[in-house]
Amino acid sequence: MKITATVRAALFLSAAAAPLALAPAAALSTVQEANAQAPATTPRGTEYVIPDDWTMTVENGTYVFTLPEGDSSITLVEIEGAEDGPDAIAKGWAIVNPDFSLTAANETEIPGNQGWESGYVANYPYPPAERRFAQAVALLKNGQWTAIFADIALATAERRGAQFGQFNAGLKPGDFEEVSLADNPTAELTPALIAEWTGFIEGAMADLKIPGAAVAIIKNGQIVHSAGLGVKSVETGEPVDTDTLFMVGSNTKGMTTLLIGTMVEDGLIAYDQPVTNYMADFKLGDAATTEKVLVKHLICACTGLPRKDLEWVLNQPEGTPASNTFDLLAATQPTTDFGELFQYNNTIAAAAGYVAGHVLYPDMEVGAAYDRAMQERVFAPLGMDNVTFRVSEAAAGNYAAPHGLDAEMNAAAHTVDFNEAIYPVRPAGALWADIDSFAKYVANEMSGGVNTAGERVMP
Repeated sequence: MKITATVRAALFLSAAAAPLALAPAAALSTVQEANAQAPATTPRGTEYVIPDDWTMTVENGTYVFTLPEGDSSITLVEIEGAEDGPDAIAKGWAIVNPDFSLTAANETEIPGNQGWESGYVANYPYPPAERRFAQAVALLKNGQWTAIFADIALATAERRGAQFGQFNAGLKPGDFEEVSLADNPTAELTPALIAEWTGFIEGAMADLKIPGAAVAIIKNGQIVHSAGLGVKSVETGEPVDTDTLFMVGSNTKGMTTLLIGTMVEDGLIAYDQPVTNYMADFKLGDAATTEKVLVKHLICACTGLPRKDLEWVLNQPEGTPASNTFDLLAATQPTTDFGELFQYNNTIAAAAGYVAGHVLYPDMEVGAAYDRAMQERVFAPLGMDNVTFRVSEAAAGNYAAPHGLDAEMNAAAHTVDFNEAIYPVRPAGALWADIDSFAKYVANEMSGGVNTAGERVMP
């Protein structure tokens, strides 16, 4: 659930400037200094966190969280005497902004989570030129409603999506307790238990309209069970088996960082060295930005780069070279400082893989160098013997077709041609793998660098 909502920005800014009415100054100061390291609570007990660099003010029972840009805010208010979600939202607007005039474009009930029993969400359209979105959310616990209202600029949302997630995850009713299974005794893995587990997955697949999947169980560093479930395509009805290739998408990033990790251990590259030490013509935005980019910045998702996926999705026809990745980065300037925010960007993650390949094989084309490096340092050592980066290779054999939901909300198969766009930035997400190859990668991660043959891949 994404918790954002609508109130006019002017209201948030005026509330932020007002004197505190309900919270002692010392208490508020403590929350601000804690800066999301520890949760705080309202008088009713609702728990919340303040993400880094956000500010909070409290006035007349409303908690106003203002984002650093000053153009976006979220307001939390606890509602008394509401009959249901729509009533809670209406009562909340009367408290937060009596003059609010936008009409909801859609409203819906939402299931409960994080201790909330249920919820209700309303979305309000802004004129497109205003580049904002608006939402109100009411959450129910023990007959009482907590409501959230926000007014968010799209540009700010793009930069601070991770912080919205942090805020959402921190919003809990006061009596909520996290459930941990860490200390539970391990069940014996029997055929009956595997059958029960498989039945649960198949039921979930049916509910979610997922036509096919491949699953594996890893225990003590070994793959003890793997299976294909469902079909590869609703059009052919051919069953998934353990050799069926699935596009594993951004899991490729973890494999790319595994490659880099092996090179760091071997002294071939260092996280804290400038990227230009390893690829002299690397550029990110302007010269001042470029000289600050260290190897670790390529893989931390903290370099302040906007998502910009459409740039490579729509402008990389088949045959686009891997070097185009660096052309895209040269024309991209970060929107926040290094280390300030988590921002997801595929292009810079792709550059990480290509820089690593270039270090190992400087005389090869960067894409081919990366492919060779991955084969020699990741796939072969882990025993991943049924993988490919090429869509055409996957589609020529035993592969799971991409699917979406049609107008009747039924699974419909699509061609794989669109996935060709990822190939030029393949270190970020182009790999196809069967379940056993993928499980070998997962087993290595779980065991701290030991493959399923008991050999150490990472020191």
